[in-house]
Amino acid sequence: MNWENFRNETLDGEKFVLTTSFFNSLPQCGHLEFDYVSTSRPPKGSKALSHRRYEQLVKELAKDCVFIDIPDGAGQPAAPLDPVAKAKQRWKKLRDYVRHNQFLNMLNYARSHIFRIKNCREEVRLKLVQIETAVSDRYLTAEQASRIVMSMPSGFHGRVEAARVLFARLIDVGNFCEIFDLLDREDQSELVKSLGWLNIFNPEKPDRFYELDLSVLEDYNMAKILIRLAVIEEGDNWLDGYTYSPTRDEAPYPHWILPASWDADDTGKGEGPRRTGILRLVFTSKLEDGCIPDWDARREIKNRVLCGP
Repeated sequence: MNWENFRNETLDGEKFVLTTSFFNSLPQCGHLEFDYVSTSRPPKGSKALSHRRYEQLVKELAKDCVFIDIPDGAGQPAAPLDPVAKAKQRWKKLRDYVRHNQFLNMLNYARSHIFRIKNCREEVRLKLVQIETAVSDRYLTAEQASRIVMSMPSGFHGRVEAARVLFARLIDVGNFCEIFDLLDREDQSELVKSLGWLNIFNPEKPDRFYELDLSVLEDYNMAKILIRLAVIEEGDNWLDGYTYSPTRDEAPYPHWILPASWDADDTGKGEGPRRTGILRLVFTSKLEDGCIPDWDARREIKNRVLCGP
């Protein structure tokens, strides 16, 4: 993590730190690999697609649209309708369903309503190219993007790659974590590797599972944020069962308790979190768990992540 947007860099198979100065004197040969994450936000005044234009985008992306019947919930038999009135009623119910459905209920809708592709590598690749091309000059909300992401198959990292492609086109990057939370843990792990915790994380919406490799600087800084919140906020916002392991392959220390020294300034010798090991925890802010969020502290922490001011 050097704030130059390069991630997971290797040169001839060996890890190294890539900076823009490297390109001023490129070697004559070698094999360079890296992920690039754009952290540029939309220009001031940019707007997400309107509902009408978003539906046009959906049609552009669709191959096979399959619409489900949506019950009206009236419970009373209706008078027979002529075909035109019946069609208008059906489309009205569909529009109302889309407009009023809650964000976390979009999963089932998305699976049935945008596109369906075969769960094979080539189909996934072609659809990702189509998505990237279609949104290259457009901005979306996280809710709009979630429908596209969750329409992709989970195989061949289809959802991970769709989320990565759409990340830089979001008008509300602070809500990207809601897309992240829809993914399974394997896909979440891949997305963290591609984008990084400090680009995904929103301190005002921290409730989820974390697996942090403290030997990775970005994960280390993410751990410091979660440790700080655990110390200053009322209640136990690390649910019982959090663990620390010296390595990924070793068993967690039994009955491990977060040391107070891990919240200390890490510029001193032996202070702050350990620089190696795997920290796993579930963070909660729920009042029913006895937690009271410190919103002022969380807003201050936003200055340390991408979604901040």
